[in-house]
Amino acid sequence: MSLRGRITLAIVALAVLALVVGGGLTQRLVVRPLADNARAAFAAQAHFVGLRLERGESADELEATFDVDIRTVEAPPAGARDIAASDSRRGRRRGRVVAAPRGPELFVRTRSGWIGVKPELDLDRPGQRLLQVMLFGGVVLISLAFAIASASTRPIERMRRAMETVSRGDLDHRLPESGSTEVVSVGVAFNAMTARVQALLTSEKELLAGVSHELRTPLTRLRLAVELLRDYEVPDRHLNGMEGDLAELDALIEELVEVSRLQLGQSPLQPSTVDLLTLAQEIAAPHERVHVHGDSVIRTVDERLVRRAVDNVVRNALSYAPEGTVDITVGPDGFTIEDRGPGVPPAALSRLFEPFYRVDSSRSRASGGTGVGLRIVQQVCELHGGTATASLRAGGGLTICLRLQSVPAGGPR
Repeated sequence: MSLRGRITLAIVALAVLALVVGGGLTQRLVVRPLADNARAAFAAQAHFVGLRLERGESADELEATFDVDIRTVEAPPAGARDIAASDSRRGRRRGRVVAAPRGPELFVRTRSGWIGVKPELDLDRPGQRLLQVMLFGGVVLISLAFAIASASTRPIERMRRAMETVSRGDLDHRLPESGSTEVVSVGVAFNAMTARVQALLTSEKELLAGVSHELRTPLTRLRLAVELLRDYEVPDRHLNGMEGDLAELDALIEELVEVSRLQLGQSPLQPSTVDLLTLAQEIAAPHERVHVHGDSVIRTVDERLVRRAVDNVVRNALSYAPEGTVDITVGPDGFTIEDRGPGVPPAALSRLFEPFYRVDSSRSRASGGTGVGLRIVQQVCELHGGTATASLRAGGGLTICLRLQSVPAGGPR
C-alpha cells in the first residue's frame, strides 16, 4: 500500500474510532436518558388523556390541547409491553395500563377499551439524527483524511518524479526549495547532490575529450615512425602488426572523441529530410550478408549521426555473426537490426550500451570493435527523442531496435 493510502487509512481508523466511542457515549449518557425521560413523561400524558376521555371530553379537543393523535384500537399490537412494571407511578394509575410497543405510539386501557395516543414529536428521532450526523461526519472525515494524506505525500511524489527525471539523464532538473522546513532541507540536499553529480560528470566528459584529443599527436608521430622504419627495410611482419594496433587505437580515439562531443553538446544536430529505407539500403550495399526490409519512411533527422548509428550496429552484428545474415527492417519507429550470432546472456542485455562493456564468451576483443560503438548508438537515439534497446532473437541471435523521432529542421540540438 502506498504511503498516501496508509496515512488515509490511519486517519480514517482514528476518526471512526473517535466517532464510535463519542457516539456511543453520547447515545448512552445523553440521548438515551433524555429519550427515556421523554417517553416516561409521555406515558403519564397518555394516561391523563385516557382519564379525560373517560370523563367524557372530546378526543378532538384533547388532540388540539396536548398536540397528539388519538385513535381507538381493539388491543395493543403484538410485542407491546406494560411499562407500568418499570414505572408504577406513571404507568399504572387506578388500574389503567400503558402499553408501549416499539415506536412512538402508546396504548392506554380505558373503561371503554384501548386507545392509541401518538405524539407529534418522534421520541426516537434524536437517536436517528445522531446516527445521521455520525455518518455525515464519517464521510467528511474520510474526505479530509484523503486531502491531508495527499497534501502530506505531495512533496514525496514531487521528489520521486525528480529522481526519475534525473535518472533519465536530465541533470539540470531541480526541486523547488519551498514548503515546510523538512521539505526545504531535502530539496536543498537533493539539488546540491544533483549539481555535484552534474559537475563530476561534466569534468569526466571534459577529461575524456581532452585525453582523446591529446592522444592524436603521439599517434601521428607513431604512424610517421612506422613509415620511416619501412625505409630502413624492417620486415613487414613486424610493421603490419604495429600498423594494426595503431589503426585500432586510432578508431578508439575517434569513437571517444565522438562520444565526448555528443555528451558535451559539441555536435549540434543538422536535421534534414531522410528516407530511412534508402539510408538502410546504402549502409547494406557493401555487405552481401545484410538484407533490408520494410517500406519508405521519411524522417527529419541528422543523417550523418543516424547513418553512423545504424552502421555501428550492422558492423557489430557482422562481427559477432560471421556466417549468418543480418536483417535491417525499416518501420514507422525506426530500425530493427537482427543477427543470427550466438547472442548474449539475458543478464548482459541491459549493459550492452555501456562503454567498454564486453561479454566474455561471444563478444570478446577477438571479435574486434572499440567497445564504445553501441554507446554512440544510444546517444544518437536519445538526441532524436528515441531509445536503443536490445533483446534476444527467437531462434538465436540478437535484436537491436533503434527508435527515432523527427527533430525540428534547422532547430538547435
